[in-house]
Parts: sequence; C-alpha cells; structure tokens
Amino acid sequence: MTSSLSTNMPNSAQWVQDELSRMQAPDGLLLYLLAMILKRLQQRELAKRALVVSLTLAPVNWSAWQLLADLCDSRTEVDDLLAEHFRTRSSGELHWMAVFFRAHVLLALQENEECAEVLKHLHPVFAHTTALLEFRALVHYQQRDYEEAERYFAEMRRRHPYRLQSMDVFSNILYVTEKKAELSHLAMDASRIDYYRPETCCILGNYYSLKMYHEKAVLYFQRALKLNPNYLSAWTLMGHEYVEMKNTKAAIYAYRKAIDINARDYRAWYGLGQMYEILYMPMYALFYYRKAAALRPYDARMWTTLGVCYESLAKWNEAVRCYERAIATNDCEGLALHQLAIIHREQFGDRDAAAEYYQRMLDRHDVEQMEGPETLEALEYLAHYYKDAKYRYRALVYAKRLQEFSGKESNATALVREIINMPENELEPLSNLTAEEQAAAKALLKRKDGSLLLDDDSMLEEENDESMLAEEHSMFEEEESILDEQQLDQSGRLGRESSNMLEESMLEESMLEESML
Repeated sequence: MTSSLSTNMPNSAQWVQDELSRMQAPDGLLLYLLAMILKRLQQRELAKRALVVSLTLAPVNWSAWQLLADLCDSRTEVDDLLAEHFRTRSSGELHWMAVFFRAHVLLALQENEECAEVLKHLHPVFAHTTALLEFRALVHYQQRDYEEAERYFAEMRRRHPYRLQSMDVFSNILYVTEKKAELSHLAMDASRIDYYRPETCCILGNYYSLKMYHEKAVLYFQRALKLNPNYLSAWTLMGHEYVEMKNTKAAIYAYRKAIDINARDYRAWYGLGQMYEILYMPMYALFYYRKAAALRPYDARMWTTLGVCYESLAKWNEAVRCYERAIATNDCEGLALHQLAIIHREQFGDRDAAAEYYQRMLDRHDVEQMEGPETLEALEYLAHYYKDAKYRYRALVYAKRLQEFSGKESNATALVREIINMPENELEPLSNLTAEEQAAAKALLKRKDGSLLLDDDSMLEEENDESMLAEEHSMFEEEESILDEQQLDQSGRLGRESSNMLEESMLEESMLEESML
C-alpha cells in the first residue's frame, strides 16, 4: 500500500510517506492525515486511494468519509468505489457508514429523491438519531419544501438544544420564509452557546441581512471566514450581500472563492451568472448559468434563467428548449409558459402554439386562483385568436372574462359586441365544442328567433345606463322647472310687496303735503 502511494509525490507528502513506511502496521487516522495533505497538494487520485485504505481500517471516521465525498465527481464513481472496497464478504451488503456516505454524496449531487430512498433503508436502525433527522431536513431544504425542513430542524433543536451543526441551514430557511422572530431567537441561542463558531456568525449574518443591515451582515460573514476560511456558506452568503450592496466586484470575488472550495455549489455559479448579466455580459452569464443548470438539473429556476439569457442573445430555439425543460421540472413560478407563448407569437409567428401555451397558463392560473397582467394578456390573445378563427362561442367566453377582469370601460366591451355581431354563416357549430365549453357558452348566450342574446343581460348594461341617465336628466329638468316656479312665485311676492310699499310711501307723502297746507 505504501509503495503504491510514492509515485510522483511532492517532497512534503513524501516525508509523510516515509514516516508511515517506518510503521509496522498502517494506521487509519494517519492515512486520513496523509489524504488531507495530498488533497491540498492537488494530488486527488493519491488522496482518494489513501482514504480508501484509511476507511477500510477505521470505517467510523466520518471526517474521512466527508473528505472522500469531496474528491468524488460523479455518482457512478461513488457506486463503483463502494462496490469494490466497502461491501462485507459475508453478506455482500454495504457497511452502515458507507450507506450514510452514499446518502451524503447523493445530497451533494442534488439527487434528492435517491437520497430519500437511501434514508428509508437506514430508518429501521437509526430512526431516532440526529444524523438521520439532519439528512431529512437537508433533503427537504434542497427540494424547497421549507415547511417540512423547518419541522425537522425544530425537532433537532428540541432534542439537542446546544447543537450548532447545520443550524446555519436552518437560518437560511427562516431567512427565506422571512420569519424574523424565529431567526432572532435562533441567533440569540447560538450566541449564548458559542459566539465564536462559524455557524453562529453565519446565523447572525442572516439575521442582520433580513433586517436590511447588509454592512453588518457582511461583517459577521467575514468573522465566520476568519474562523474557518473554507466555510462555503459564508462565502456564498457574503456574495449575496454584496449583490444587495451593488458591489459587483466584491460579489464576483466571493462567488469565485466559493467555487474554489466546492465546485458543486450551484448557488455560486448562479450568482456569477447574475453578476455578469448585470454587467451586460450575456455570454459570460450564459456560461455560468449552464454550469448551475448542470449541477441542479431538476430545478426549474435554473432552466428559466438560462432561457431568459438565451433570449437576450436572440437564440430563440435554445430558449424554447430551456423553457420546455423548466415546465418538465415543475415550474412553480409559471414564467416558462408565458415566455413560450411570447416567443411563438412574436418570433415564430405561430399563433396556434402561442394559443396553446396561453391556454395552459390560463388553466394553471385558474387552478391556483392567480390574477395578474399575464392573465389579462392571455385572455385578450385567446379572445382575438378564436374570433379570427370564427369560433364565436369560445371567443365570447374569453372576451367576457376579459371584460370582467378589466372593467366595462376597456376595449373588452367593444370586442364582445364584435363577436356577437359576427355573421352566422361563418361560425362553427355548437356541437364542435367540448361539454365544458358548451356549458360556458350556454351560460352566456341563448337563441331567440335567430338572434343572439346574453342570459345575464350584461350587454344591455350600457342601454340601462343610458336610460338611467335619461331618467336622471328628466328628474333634473323637473326639479329645475319647480325651482323656476318657486323663484317666480317668490319674485312675484317680492314685487307685490314692493308695490304695496311704494303705494304706502306715496300715501304718506300726500298726507304730509296736506298737513303742510
């Protein structure tokens, strides 16, 4: 074993090798130390071989398993390694630590479903262990099931209130869900337990970031890196903070350091793509987005962002493929359907495909009870699409929804009138519609003597409004006439009073003249 490690080895590692050769029996922990040195000297294959022998001698050394996971690049490589070196001779099954190692690697490779299956095999023996709780919490976290992940982390804190390992991930969940009170309690507890732990500094950084104190958050992430320069989460989160502070140069540096530590960190690749997109360098952004999508192929956000980047480069076919991949991986935000409809409408001129994507987007909005500018755009497009295709009933359904959505003052009312007044010989028969479409059409329309009317008389609302205005106008005229009569009566009464006063004054003058005579 020792002679096989001496090939092309640097002097520092050769010294360690010479020391090990003096031992009568190899030691698993010393071989682990040798593997750490070899990794720092970029001798990955030699480090991997040293770790295999080390773990054969000391299989419960979890730090060695973690180091071996960092040196493995693919799931196939891990499976071959386990099958060759870590199956028991008697039963052919994997050592239980090797099963935990496999779950750890699958988690690092974003293979969340497979990792959950591996954890099911461990559950009968390790059901009440903290390690299994931690793995399950991390699986749900990577699946963006934050509610379930938070439940597992809360159970971990209940069982082990002084545990800080992985609590930085718990703080990420509380940060994303914007639970300020819970994050504040976690930060206080971590500070009391051990103020000088990297996890504590990371938790405090997330707390101050949530309160929009980005400079103070950066300070705590820097403290975490002073305690552990290879602390991956601190580099990545510090890059996020520099993005918020509009410091692109510092953000790029932080993300690159995170990639140097762990090239499988998709967040760092994604952050670099965002930075170069902000700097109007789409080709660089495309490179980093593709790296992120390769590391996290089941995340629809990666494919949606990659599609937007292809759109900025006018690569429409590649953008369409990315958006379709996003839909296949459960696009929760629903952006891919909207973008596909726009591309087929504006770039390809394919009205049928655009209508299909708009319809799928509208169905999804109906299920999720969502409304927004995209809903208005889809309703307007589908109403015009079916109107131009001479499908009056379908067009009327969308036009009516558009009218309800945008109000009577919009162009939807005129569109409804145009659809109703379409010539009869150009229309599709009602039997061509599905049962649901027929029910929707009949709810809006009914035929009387060959004329097309609305059941709810909504098209007569304007006429009713006009009649109401006429009635109000007539009432106003009546009030004006009554007011004029009242004013005339009042003026007549004032005239009579003034004439009486004039007569009285003339009589008084005549009496005064007679008295003077």
